[in-house]
Amino acid sequence: MYLLGTPELYEDMRRKQKWILFFSVLIGGVIFCSILFLKQKDYDKEKQIPLSICTEESLASVINNMIQCYNKYYNENIKFEITYLPEDPMQRESMCKRLQTELMSGKGKDIYLMSERTREINNLTSVFGDPNKLIYNGVLADMTEWTKKDKSFQECFQPVMKAGQANGRQYLLPITFTVPMFIREGSGTDFTEETLKPLGKLIDGKSELLQEIAPYTFTNTKEWLGNCIDYKKQRVTVSEKEIEKVLRYEIEKNKKGVDFSKEKFVCNFGVFSKDEGKEHTLYQYMPMVTLDGKPMAKIYSYIAIGRNCKEKERAYQFARLFWQKGFAEGKGIELTLKSGKTQRRSENDIFIVGGVPVHEPAWEEWAVNIKTPGIVQQKNTLEQIENIQRYLEAISQVQTARFISDFDIIGNEVQTLFLDEDGYTFRTDFPDIDERVKEAAKILYRNAYYIAME
Repeated sequence: MYLLGTPELYEDMRRKQKWILFFSVLIGGVIFCSILFLKQKDYDKEKQIPLSICTEESLASVINNMIQCYNKYYNENIKFEITYLPEDPMQRESMCKRLQTELMSGKGKDIYLMSERTREINNLTSVFGDPNKLIYNGVLADMTEWTKKDKSFQECFQPVMKAGQANGRQYLLPITFTVPMFIREGSGTDFTEETLKPLGKLIDGKSELLQEIAPYTFTNTKEWLGNCIDYKKQRVTVSEKEIEKVLRYEIEKNKKGVDFSKEKFVCNFGVFSKDEGKEHTLYQYMPMVTLDGKPMAKIYSYIAIGRNCKEKERAYQFARLFWQKGFAEGKGIELTLKSGKTQRRSENDIFIVGGVPVHEPAWEEWAVNIKTPGIVQQKNTLEQIENIQRYLEAISQVQTARFISDFDIIGNEVQTLFLDEDGYTFRTDFPDIDERVKEAAKILYRNAYYIAME
Protein backbone atom coordinates (compact mmCIF):
# COMPACT_ATOMS: atom_id res chain seq x y z
CA MET A 1 0.00 0.00 0.00
CA TYR A 2 1.38 3.34 -1.05
CA LEU A 3 0.57 6.71 0.52
CA LEU A 4 -0.26 9.59 -1.78
CA GLY A 5 1.31 12.74 -0.41
CA THR A 6 3.03 13.38 2.85
CA PRO A 7 2.07 11.77 6.23
CA GLU A 8 1.02 15.23 7.48
CA LEU A 9 -1.44 15.60 4.61
CA TYR A 10 -2.87 12.16 5.28
CA GLU A 11 -3.45 12.92 8.97
CA ASP A 12 -5.12 16.22 8.07
CA MET A 13 -7.54 14.38 5.76
CA ARG A 14 -8.37 11.86 8.50
CA ARG A 15 -9.19 14.65 10.94
CA LYS A 16 -11.50 16.29 8.39
CA GLN A 17 -13.29 12.98 7.73
CA LYS A 18 -13.88 12.52 11.48
CA TRP A 19 -15.46 15.98 11.78
CA ILE A 20 -17.62 15.39 8.70
CA LEU A 21 -18.77 12.07 10.19
CA PHE A 22 -19.47 13.73 13.57
CA PHE A 23 -21.62 16.51 12.08
CA SER A 24 -23.42 14.04 9.85
CA VAL A 25 -24.34 11.91 12.85
CA LEU A 26 -25.32 15.03 14.82
CA ILE A 27 -27.58 16.39 12.09
CA GLY A 28 -29.07 12.96 11.53
CA GLY A 29 -29.76 12.65 15.23
CA VAL A 30 -31.44 16.04 15.34
CA ILE A 31 -33.63 15.15 12.39
CA PHE A 32 -34.46 11.76 13.92
CA CYS A 33 -35.35 13.31 17.28
CA SER A 34 -37.49 15.95 15.61
CA ILE A 35 -39.43 13.33 13.70
CA LEU A 36 -39.77 11.26 16.86
CA PHE A 37 -40.99 14.31 18.82
CA LEU A 38 -43.58 15.17 16.20
CA LYS A 39 -44.79 11.60 16.08
CA GLN A 40 -44.92 11.48 19.86
CA LYS A 41 -46.89 14.72 19.88
CA ASP A 42 -49.38 13.26 17.45
CA TYR A 43 -49.48 10.08 19.51
CA ASP A 44 -50.05 12.04 22.72
CA LYS A 45 -52.81 13.98 21.03
CA GLU A 46 -54.48 10.75 19.99
CA LYS A 47 -54.00 9.34 23.51
CA GLN A 48 -55.09 12.57 25.25
CA ILE A 49 -57.37 11.78 28.17
CA PRO A 50 -60.91 12.98 27.39
CA LEU A 51 -62.89 14.96 29.96
CA SER A 52 -66.02 13.19 31.16
CA ILE A 53 -69.11 15.24 32.00
CA CYS A 54 -72.31 14.40 33.85
CA THR A 55 -75.24 16.76 33.32
CA GLU A 56 -78.98 17.09 32.89
CA GLU A 57 -80.71 15.90 29.75
CA SER A 58 -82.38 19.32 29.57
CA LEU A 59 -78.96 21.00 29.30
CA ALA A 60 -77.77 19.00 26.28
CA SER A 61 -77.73 21.99 23.92
CA VAL A 62 -75.98 24.16 26.50
CA ILE A 63 -73.21 21.69 27.21
CA ASN A 64 -72.57 21.04 23.50
CA ASN A 65 -72.36 24.76 22.80
CA MET A 66 -69.92 25.26 25.67
CA ILE A 67 -67.69 22.40 24.50
CA GLN A 68 -67.36 24.09 21.12
CA CYS A 69 -66.68 27.40 22.85
CA TYR A 70 -64.01 25.83 25.02
CA ASN A 71 -62.08 24.27 22.14
CA LYS A 72 -62.16 27.51 20.16
CA TYR A 73 -61.55 29.80 23.15
CA TYR A 74 -58.48 27.91 24.34
CA ASN A 75 -57.41 26.65 20.89
CA GLU A 76 -57.77 23.08 22.10
CA ASN A 77 -59.22 19.94 20.64
CA ILE A 78 -60.23 18.15 23.82
CA LYS A 79 -62.66 15.28 23.55
CA PHE A 80 -65.58 15.20 25.98
CA GLU A 81 -67.58 12.18 27.04
CA ILE A 82 -71.05 13.19 28.18
CA THR A 83 -73.41 11.28 30.46
CA TYR A 84 -76.95 12.66 30.57
CA LEU A 85 -79.19 12.13 33.58
CA PRO A 86 -82.54 10.85 32.27
CA GLU A 87 -85.75 12.63 33.26
CA ASP A 88 -87.60 9.37 33.78
CA PRO A 89 -87.69 9.05 37.62
CA MET A 90 -86.89 5.32 37.84
CA GLN A 91 -84.09 5.39 35.28
CA ARG A 92 -82.67 8.49 36.88
CA GLU A 93 -82.68 7.05 40.40
CA SER A 94 -80.81 3.96 39.22
CA MET A 95 -78.18 5.99 37.35
CA CYS A 96 -77.75 8.46 40.24
CA LYS A 97 -77.10 5.65 42.72
CA ARG A 98 -74.42 4.22 40.43
CA LEU A 99 -72.80 7.63 39.89
CA GLN A 100 -72.89 8.36 43.63
CA THR A 101 -71.10 5.09 44.35
CA GLU A 102 -68.44 5.92 41.76
CA LEU A 103 -68.00 9.43 43.16
CA MET A 104 -67.66 8.30 46.77
CA SER A 105 -65.15 5.62 45.80
CA GLY A 106 -62.86 8.22 44.24
CA LYS A 107 -63.81 7.49 40.64
CA GLY A 108 -66.75 9.18 38.97
CA LYS A 109 -66.83 11.85 36.28
CA ASP A 110 -64.41 14.73 35.81
CA ILE A 111 -67.05 17.47 35.60
CA TYR A 112 -70.59 17.68 36.99
CA LEU A 113 -72.94 20.36 35.66
CA MET A 114 -75.99 20.18 37.91
CA SER A 115 -79.35 21.95 37.76
CA GLU A 116 -81.04 22.33 41.13
CA ARG A 117 -84.06 23.84 39.42
CA THR A 118 -84.69 20.59 37.55
CA ARG A 119 -84.42 18.71 40.81
CA GLU A 120 -86.72 21.01 42.79
CA ILE A 121 -89.46 21.47 40.21
CA ASN A 122 -89.70 17.82 39.21
CA ASN A 123 -88.72 16.39 42.63
CA LEU A 124 -86.04 14.23 40.97
CA THR A 125 -83.12 12.32 42.45
CA SER A 126 -79.77 14.12 42.33
CA VAL A 127 -76.24 12.76 41.98
CA PHE A 128 -75.34 15.17 44.76
CA GLY A 129 -77.98 14.37 47.35
CA ASP A 130 -76.81 17.21 49.55
CA PRO A 131 -74.18 19.46 47.95
CA ASN A 132 -73.83 21.37 51.24
CA LYS A 133 -72.47 18.21 52.85
CA LEU A 134 -70.45 16.99 49.88
CA ILE A 135 -67.93 19.83 50.07
CA TYR A 136 -66.73 18.50 53.43
CA ASN A 137 -66.19 14.82 52.57
CA GLY A 138 -63.14 15.08 50.29
CA VAL A 139 -64.52 13.71 47.02
CA LEU A 140 -64.38 17.01 45.12
CA ALA A 141 -61.37 18.84 43.69
CA ASP A 142 -60.10 21.93 45.51
CA MET A 143 -60.18 24.75 42.96
CA THR A 144 -58.85 27.53 45.19
CA GLU A 145 -55.52 27.55 43.32
CA TRP A 146 -57.31 28.87 40.23
CA THR A 147 -60.15 30.89 41.75
CA LYS A 148 -57.73 33.09 43.73
CA LYS A 149 -55.98 34.32 40.58
CA ASP A 150 -59.05 34.35 38.33
CA LYS A 151 -60.27 37.95 37.96
CA SER A 152 -63.60 36.83 36.48
CA PHE A 153 -64.24 34.66 39.54
CA GLN A 154 -63.53 37.61 41.86
CA GLU A 155 -66.17 39.60 39.97
CA CYS A 156 -68.83 36.99 40.78
CA PHE A 157 -71.38 37.67 43.55
CA GLN A 158 -69.42 36.49 46.57
CA PRO A 159 -72.32 35.71 49.01
CA VAL A 160 -73.36 33.07 46.47
CA MET A 161 -69.87 31.83 45.55
CA LYS A 162 -69.03 31.31 49.24
CA ALA A 163 -71.81 28.71 49.42
CA GLY A 164 -69.42 26.40 47.52
CA GLN A 165 -66.63 26.79 50.10
CA ALA A 166 -65.53 24.71 53.06
CA ASN A 167 -62.85 25.99 55.43
CA GLY A 168 -62.08 28.82 53.02
CA ARG A 169 -61.45 26.46 50.07
CA GLN A 170 -63.58 26.44 46.89
CA TYR A 171 -65.11 23.04 46.00
CA LEU A 172 -68.33 23.94 44.17
CA LEU A 173 -68.75 26.64 41.53
CA PRO A 174 -72.25 28.22 41.43
CA ILE A 175 -73.38 29.39 37.98
CA THR A 176 -76.85 30.76 38.58
CA PHE A 177 -79.07 31.36 41.58
CA THR A 178 -82.54 32.56 42.52
CA VAL A 179 -83.73 34.75 45.38
CA PRO A 180 -87.09 33.82 46.94
CA MET A 181 -88.98 37.10 46.94
CA PHE A 182 -92.08 38.69 48.30
CA ILE A 183 -93.58 40.95 45.67
CA ARG A 184 -96.47 43.43 45.58
CA GLU A 185 -97.58 46.44 43.61
CA GLY A 186 -96.39 49.76 44.97
CA SER A 187 -93.76 52.45 44.81
CA GLY A 188 -91.97 52.00 48.14
CA THR A 189 -88.59 50.31 48.23
CA ASP A 190 -87.25 50.58 51.79
CA PHE A 191 -87.56 47.20 53.53
CA THR A 192 -84.06 46.97 54.90
CA GLU A 193 -84.85 47.62 58.56
CA GLU A 194 -87.57 44.98 58.71
CA THR A 195 -85.89 42.52 56.36
CA LEU A 196 -82.73 42.23 58.40
CA LYS A 197 -84.49 41.39 61.63
CA PRO A 198 -84.43 37.72 62.67
CA LEU A 199 -87.65 36.05 61.59
CA GLY A 200 -88.39 34.76 65.08
CA LYS A 201 -88.42 38.32 66.46
CA LEU A 202 -90.62 39.45 63.59
CA ILE A 203 -93.16 36.76 64.45
CA ASP A 204 -93.05 37.45 68.18
CA GLY A 205 -93.38 41.17 67.63
CA LYS A 206 -96.37 40.74 65.31
CA SER A 207 -94.62 42.75 62.63
CA GLU A 208 -96.85 44.74 60.32
CA LEU A 209 -94.62 43.57 57.51
CA LEU A 210 -95.34 39.91 58.23
CA GLN A 211 -99.04 40.68 58.49
CA GLU A 212 -98.90 41.81 54.88
CA ILE A 213 -97.18 38.67 53.66
CA ALA A 214 -99.53 36.19 52.07
CA PRO A 215 -98.92 32.59 53.20
CA TYR A 216 -97.88 30.14 50.54
CA THR A 217 -98.66 26.81 52.22
CA PHE A 218 -95.28 25.59 53.53
CA THR A 219 -93.13 27.08 50.81
CA ASN A 220 -92.28 30.04 53.02
CA THR A 221 -91.46 27.74 55.91
CA LYS A 222 -89.07 25.68 53.82
CA GLU A 223 -87.16 28.77 52.75
CA TRP A 224 -87.04 30.30 56.24
CA LEU A 225 -85.62 27.04 57.63
CA GLY A 226 -83.36 26.41 54.65
CA ASN A 227 -80.08 27.18 56.40
CA CYS A 228 -80.90 25.55 59.73
CA ILE A 229 -78.06 23.01 59.38
CA ASP A 230 -74.47 23.85 60.22
CA TYR A 231 -72.65 21.28 58.09
CA LYS A 232 -69.20 22.17 59.39
CA LYS A 233 -70.09 21.73 63.05
CA GLN A 234 -72.65 18.98 62.28
CA ARG A 235 -75.48 20.51 64.25
CA VAL A 236 -78.98 21.96 63.80
CA THR A 237 -79.08 25.69 64.49
CA VAL A 238 -82.79 25.88 65.44
CA SER A 239 -84.86 24.06 68.02
CA GLU A 240 -87.95 21.98 67.43
CA LYS A 241 -89.96 24.69 69.23
CA GLU A 242 -88.68 27.38 66.84
CA ILE A 243 -89.70 25.29 63.85
CA GLU A 244 -93.11 24.79 65.42
CA LYS A 245 -93.45 28.56 65.89
CA VAL A 246 -92.88 29.21 62.19
CA LEU A 247 -95.36 26.49 61.23
CA ARG A 248 -98.01 27.95 63.52
CA TYR A 249 -97.49 31.37 61.96
CA GLU A 250 -98.17 29.87 58.52
CA ILE A 251 -101.26 28.04 59.79
CA GLU A 252 -102.71 31.12 61.47
CA LYS A 253 -102.15 33.22 58.37
CA ASN A 254 -103.94 30.63 56.25
CA LYS A 255 -106.85 30.44 58.74
CA LYS A 256 -107.48 34.17 58.32
CA GLY A 257 -107.66 33.81 54.60
CA VAL A 258 -105.86 35.79 51.95
CA ASP A 259 -107.30 38.45 49.70
CA PHE A 260 -104.89 38.50 46.78
CA SER A 261 -106.79 41.36 45.18
CA LYS A 262 -105.40 43.73 47.81
CA GLU A 263 -101.85 45.02 47.89
CA LYS A 264 -100.34 42.09 49.72
CA PHE A 265 -97.01 40.46 49.26
CA VAL A 266 -97.08 37.18 47.38
CA CYS A 267 -94.23 34.74 46.80
CA ASN A 268 -92.26 34.93 43.63
CA PHE A 269 -89.75 32.10 43.37
CA GLY A 270 -88.60 32.62 39.82
CA VAL A 271 -86.34 35.27 38.37
CA PHE A 272 -87.58 38.68 37.36
CA SER A 273 -89.49 38.49 34.12
CA LYS A 274 -90.37 41.36 31.86
CA ASP A 275 -93.60 39.53 31.05
CA GLU A 276 -94.83 39.20 34.62
CA GLY A 277 -97.70 41.35 35.78
CA LYS A 278 -99.06 44.36 33.99
CA GLU A 279 -96.98 46.22 31.45
CA HIS A 280 -97.16 49.58 33.25
CA THR A 281 -97.13 48.39 36.88
CA LEU A 282 -94.41 49.10 39.40
CA TYR A 283 -93.55 46.39 41.93
CA GLN A 284 -91.86 46.20 45.30
CA TYR A 285 -89.40 43.33 45.84
CA MET A 286 -88.29 41.99 49.20
CA PRO A 287 -85.97 38.97 49.59
CA MET A 288 -87.02 36.34 52.09
CA VAL A 289 -84.91 36.06 55.23
CA THR A 290 -83.64 33.05 57.11
CA LEU A 291 -84.40 32.49 60.77
CA ASP A 292 -81.31 34.48 61.70
CA GLY A 293 -82.48 37.45 59.65
CA LYS A 294 -80.24 37.15 56.58
CA PRO A 295 -81.66 37.72 53.07
CA MET A 296 -80.92 34.48 51.27
CA ALA A 297 -80.43 32.98 47.83
CA LYS A 298 -80.71 29.43 46.51
CA ILE A 299 -78.22 27.99 44.04
CA TYR A 300 -79.96 27.07 40.79
CA SER A 301 -77.03 25.52 38.92
CA TYR A 302 -73.40 24.75 39.64
CA ILE A 303 -70.28 22.89 38.51
CA ALA A 304 -68.12 20.47 40.48
CA ILE A 305 -64.87 18.75 39.51
CA GLY A 306 -64.10 15.26 40.76
CA ARG A 307 -61.12 14.88 43.09
CA ASN A 308 -59.44 12.30 40.82
CA CYS A 309 -59.84 14.27 37.61
CA LYS A 310 -56.47 14.03 35.79
CA GLU A 311 -57.02 17.30 33.91
CA LYS A 312 -58.16 19.57 36.75
CA GLU A 313 -56.84 22.79 35.22
CA ARG A 314 -58.54 22.10 31.90
CA ALA A 315 -61.73 21.19 33.78
CA TYR A 316 -61.59 24.52 35.63
CA GLN A 317 -60.98 26.39 32.36
CA PHE A 318 -64.13 24.78 31.02
CA ALA A 319 -66.11 25.64 34.16
CA ARG A 320 -65.09 29.32 34.19
CA LEU A 321 -66.68 29.87 30.77
CA PHE A 322 -70.06 29.67 32.53
CA TRP A 323 -69.60 32.98 34.28
CA GLN A 324 -67.86 34.88 31.48
CA LYS A 325 -69.45 38.19 30.52
CA GLY A 326 -70.96 37.11 27.19
CA PHE A 327 -72.52 33.95 28.58
CA ALA A 328 -73.87 35.70 31.69
CA GLU A 329 -75.46 38.49 29.62
CA GLY A 330 -77.17 36.07 27.27
CA LYS A 331 -75.31 37.45 24.26
CA GLY A 332 -72.97 34.49 23.81
CA ILE A 333 -69.22 34.10 24.20
CA GLU A 334 -67.20 36.09 21.67
CA LEU A 335 -64.73 33.91 19.77
CA THR A 336 -62.01 34.87 17.31
CA LEU A 337 -61.91 32.60 14.26
CA LYS A 338 -58.82 31.69 12.21
CA SER A 339 -60.00 34.16 9.61
CA GLY A 340 -59.70 36.93 12.19
CA LYS A 341 -63.46 37.47 12.30
CA THR A 342 -65.38 37.26 15.56
CA GLN A 343 -68.32 34.98 16.31
CA ARG A 344 -70.67 34.60 19.27
CA ARG A 345 -71.67 31.17 20.52
CA SER A 346 -73.94 30.06 23.36
CA GLU A 347 -76.46 32.88 22.90
CA ASN A 348 -79.45 32.51 25.25
CA ASP A 349 -77.88 29.50 27.03
CA ILE A 350 -77.97 31.31 30.37
CA PHE A 351 -81.76 31.49 30.07
CA ILE A 352 -82.00 27.75 29.41
CA VAL A 353 -79.95 27.10 32.55
CA GLY A 354 -82.27 29.46 34.44
CA GLY A 355 -81.71 31.88 37.30
CA VAL A 356 -79.61 34.95 37.92
CA PRO A 357 -76.00 34.72 36.67
CA VAL A 358 -73.32 34.80 39.37
CA HIS A 359 -71.27 37.32 37.34
CA GLU A 360 -72.46 40.50 39.05
CA PRO A 361 -71.32 43.04 36.39
CA ALA A 362 -73.60 41.26 33.90
CA TRP A 363 -76.82 41.56 35.93
CA GLU A 364 -78.29 44.62 34.29
CA GLU A 365 -77.57 43.45 30.75
CA TRP A 366 -78.86 39.97 31.61
CA ALA A 367 -82.14 41.38 32.97
CA VAL A 368 -82.68 43.49 29.87
CA ASN A 369 -81.94 40.53 27.60
CA ILE A 370 -84.13 37.98 29.43
CA LYS A 371 -85.73 35.63 26.95
CA THR A 372 -88.34 33.03 27.66
CA PRO A 373 -88.37 30.18 25.10
CA GLY A 374 -91.50 30.34 22.95
CA ILE A 375 -92.58 33.79 24.21
CA VAL A 376 -92.33 36.92 22.11
CA GLN A 377 -90.63 39.56 24.22
CA GLN A 378 -92.38 42.82 24.88
CA LYS A 379 -90.76 46.14 24.26
CA ASN A 380 -89.15 47.49 27.41
CA THR A 381 -91.28 50.12 29.08
CA LEU A 382 -90.04 52.66 31.60
CA GLU A 383 -91.86 50.73 34.31
CA GLN A 384 -90.19 47.46 33.29
CA ILE A 385 -86.77 49.09 33.38
CA GLU A 386 -87.57 50.54 36.82
CA ASN A 387 -88.69 47.08 38.02
CA ILE A 388 -85.44 45.58 36.80
CA GLN A 389 -83.50 48.10 38.88
CA ARG A 390 -85.64 47.38 41.95
CA TYR A 391 -85.26 43.65 41.51
CA LEU A 392 -81.48 43.90 41.21
CA GLU A 393 -81.34 46.16 44.28
CA ALA A 394 -83.25 43.50 46.22
CA ILE A 395 -80.84 40.81 45.02
CA SER A 396 -77.86 42.87 46.15
CA GLN A 397 -79.17 42.63 49.75
CA VAL A 398 -78.48 38.87 49.81
CA GLN A 399 -76.05 37.86 52.55
CA THR A 400 -76.10 34.07 52.40
CA ALA A 401 -76.83 31.31 49.92
CA ARG A 402 -77.45 27.59 50.02
CA PHE A 403 -77.82 24.58 47.79
CA ILE A 404 -81.10 22.70 47.60
CA SER A 405 -80.77 19.65 49.81
CA ASP A 406 -82.57 16.57 51.06
CA PHE A 407 -84.10 18.83 53.71
CA ASP A 408 -86.08 20.61 50.97
CA ILE A 409 -87.47 17.28 49.76
CA ILE A 410 -88.48 16.37 53.32
CA GLY A 411 -90.16 19.78 53.61
CA ASN A 412 -92.26 18.94 50.56
CA GLU A 413 -93.28 15.60 52.07
CA VAL A 414 -94.31 17.18 55.40
CA GLN A 415 -96.89 19.27 53.58
CA THR A 416 -99.00 16.14 53.08
CA LEU A 417 -100.00 16.38 56.76
CA PHE A 418 -102.00 19.46 55.84
CA LEU A 419 -103.50 18.42 52.52
CA ASP A 420 -107.02 17.22 51.90
CA GLU A 421 -107.77 13.74 50.60
CA ASP A 422 -107.38 15.03 47.06
CA GLY A 423 -103.68 15.63 47.80
CA TYR A 424 -103.82 19.23 46.56
CA THR A 425 -106.04 21.32 48.83
CA PHE A 426 -104.27 22.89 51.80
CA ARG A 427 -106.43 22.78 54.95
CA THR A 428 -106.16 24.44 58.32
CA ASP A 429 -109.45 23.19 59.77
CA PHE A 430 -108.44 19.67 60.72
CA PRO A 431 -109.77 18.84 64.23
CA ASP A 432 -106.27 17.72 65.21
CA ILE A 433 -104.44 20.62 63.51
CA ASP A 434 -102.42 21.32 66.66
CA GLU A 435 -101.10 17.76 66.75
CA ARG A 436 -100.31 17.93 63.03
CA VAL A 437 -98.23 21.06 63.57
CA LYS A 438 -96.28 19.37 66.36
CA GLU A 439 -95.77 16.25 64.25
CA ALA A 440 -94.53 18.32 61.29
CA ALA A 441 -92.06 20.21 63.52
CA LYS A 442 -90.79 16.92 64.96
CA ILE A 443 -90.27 15.39 61.49
CA LEU A 444 -88.45 18.45 60.21
CA TYR A 445 -86.20 18.75 63.24
CA ARG A 446 -85.31 15.04 63.44
CA ASN A 447 -84.52 14.83 59.75
CA ALA A 448 -82.41 17.99 59.94
CA TYR A 449 -80.55 16.44 62.87
CA TYR A 450 -80.03 13.21 60.92
CA ILE A 451 -78.72 15.10 57.88
CA ALA A 452 -76.34 17.11 60.07
CA MET A 453 -74.92 14.04 61.82
CA GLU A 454 -74.80 11.71 58.81
